[in-house]
Amino acid sequence: MLVLSTFSFFIWSSTRTCQGAEVTVQINQTIVLACSAANNSENVEHIGWYRCRTADCESKWDNSRIARVERMREPFVDNTDFDIYVNGTLVIKRIKAVDDGKIFICKAKRNLTGVETSTTILKIAKGKPVTTTTASVQPVTTTAAPGIPGRSSPLPDTPTSLSSSCPDIQSSSVSPSSRKEDLDFETAFKKVAPLIFSLTALLVIAVTIIIYLVVKIKKNKRHGYSHNHGCRFEGGDDNQHAPEDTIVFKLGDCPNEEDGAEEL
Repeated sequence: MLVLSTFSFFIWSSTRTCQGAEVTVQINQTIVLACSAANNSENVEHIGWYRCRTADCESKWDNSRIARVERMREPFVDNTDFDIYVNGTLVIKRIKAVDDGKIFICKAKRNLTGVETSTTILKIAKGKPVTTTTASVQPVTTTAAPGIPGRSSPLPDTPTSLSSSCPDIQSSSVSPSSRKEDLDFETAFKKVAPLIFSLTALLVIAVTIIIYLVVKIKKNKRHGYSHNHGCRFEGGDDNQHAPEDTIVFKLGDCPNEEDGAEEL
């Protein structure tokens, strides 16, 4: 009995087929879709993303393409509603109502081994639209016949069991992602720019006031030095009549402000 059960389980596992991962999203949400077909980047030549109404849209590959990576070095975007990284990760900038039920297919062309695909089906959640948030989704991976999008290499109805994998989708809802590289740097800079400019202006004003006070204090010290020496100008032999506590200089002996400053 145990042997029979084990054999039955083996048959079920080897014939298991993968359906597209159905993911629940919300309007205005930003979604990041990883191309699981290109998880192992070895021998991957090209990656293409397509948005279709059905999984069978070979005749419309060129019209359905939204983004691609050529030679795994040059990312291109065919639709400005999307963005793509050089590793094939797709960014849906903002979920719209028309995306309900749409199928997003990633096709990874590998040298010699053919094309692998990953499929994600979007479902719009009921309720009010949310503010812009980012979520990450890992799609399902299947294997197709050799070829590249737009050429005579149709996608089979059922995936083969060679390299297909069915990740355990425990929940239809996506989990928040911590991808900081998705943050728009320009938007963040615009938020903090007024604060930076205000702090810079306050710093300039404070430095100007400090410089003004230092110059004024030095000037007052020089002026006070020339008036606190108790000197008076006399000529001839009048020095014998001067009080004992008064220093009497003859004409030209009393130091001026510049001399006092140099002596200091």
